[in-house]
Amino acid sequence: QESRTLVQVFDLSYSEIGKRFSSGLYRDLWEAAVDKLEEQESFVAFERGMEDFLMEHTRLARRIVFGPEPVFGYALAKRREMAHIRILAIGKLNRIPSKIVKERLGKTYV
Repeated sequence: QESRTLVQVFDLSYSEIGKRFSSGLYRDLWEAAVDKLEEQESFVAFERGMEDFLMEHTRLARRIVFGPEPVFGYALAKRREMAHIRILAIGKLNRIPSKIVKERLGKTYV
C-alpha cells in the first residue's frame, strides 16, 4: 500500500504531495517545510521539523511505566544531543554565524 502511494505521488509538486496527507500533523509540517523550501531553497526546516515531531512523541514515552518506550526515548534523546554537539562544534570550527547554527538545532528531550 505505502509503496504504491509513494509511486503515485512521485510526479506531483511539493504542494500537491502535502494535500495527500490525511493527518493534520503531517500536513502542517509538510506545508511549513515547503514554504521554507520555496523561500530559502533548503530542506533544513523539514529535517528539523521531523526531528522535533519525533522528539515530541518521544517525550510522551516518559509517562509509560512498564515497557521499552522510556529506554528507547532516552537512547533517542542521547543520540539527538550528540548531533547537537556535533552541529555546534562544526559551526564553531567553520565560523558559521550563530543564526544559521540555531536554525539547525531543534527541540531537546528535557
